[in-house]
Amino acid sequence: MQKKTEKVVAAFLLAGIICLVVFFFLQNSSSYKFQYSKGGVLFASNDAEPAALMRGFNLSDTVFVSPALYEQGAGNNSVLSAFNLVQVVFIGNDKNAVSLWRVFDRNGMLASCRTNNGDVLKDIEVSASGCRKILDDRNNAILLISMPASDKKSKVVFSQNSIEIVPDKTENAAAVSFSFLKAMYDNAELIIKKTNQFTEFVK
Repeated sequence: MQKKTEKVVAAFLLAGIICLVVFFFLQNSSSYKFQYSKGGVLFASNDAEPAALMRGFNLSDTVFVSPALYEQGAGNNSVLSAFNLVQVVFIGNDKNAVSLWRVFDRNGMLASCRTNNGDVLKDIEVSASGCRKILDDRNNAILLISMPASDKKSKVVFSQNSIEIVPDKTENAAAVSFSFLKAMYDNAELIIKKTNQFTEFVK
């Protein structure tokens, strides 16, 4: 009887260990067909190699830079910092960087958008449906700066006409964006350095 009990306990322990191994594997595996990691950031895609999609994205003269903001969100400042970083480097590489702010309500639903249509002096409100049309138009090059996903991993996800920057936590939005910018542009660090020097000079 004692041996039978020991066998049952051993079987339960073995089953528990197997479940833990499977859980760990699922938590650390990725469903992306193409991926590589650089500086702690995952570059991934299901469409093609990220490097190839990055080159194709860079052929667009106009890019919609679309940060996610919440009507009541503590992480908005971090996302804004990432947005400014991206804008500076894109404009420094002669891109027409059009801002397209996505504003979400407390339930995580897209409430509205705001855009400057490429003119820094403009601020135009766009309805949620109008915003989705811009984002879903496959002729538009879209760079999304999002809030952290449930897996809490820093990643840059590529598709045919869009790139999504997803930090592991909001305070790392600028750092993950910078990793992407350095991967895309050899001069990214230099542009940011010169911009910071100019900002200090005019203070």
